Amino acid sequence: MGDEYLLVDLQKQSDDEIEKKQHLGMMEYMLKHIKARDILNLWQSLFEKFESSIEIDKENGYIYIKWLLWYSDAKVSEDKQVELARIIPST
Repeated sequence: MGDEYLLVDLQKQSDDEIEKKQHLGMMEYMLKHIKARDILNLWQSLFEKFESSIEIDKENGYIYIKWLLWYSDAKVSEDKQVELARIIPST
């Protein structure tokens, strides 16, 4: 129990730094920007910035995308969920 934990301040990291982390970066990017007013724009940005990571995630059954959808679900109103479904890459 004596191990120390490292607290990471995502707000101090640039999006470019986060983007370099690939799959972990997708999660960090969403955690950093989850309070954005326009969640649909956030999702669009995520798909643009992490295109290669999303391709790998697609091959593995969208493990990360499913988690991120669950994480952001409460932020997307019912009327915008159809629009979000259009943004998400098709399988």
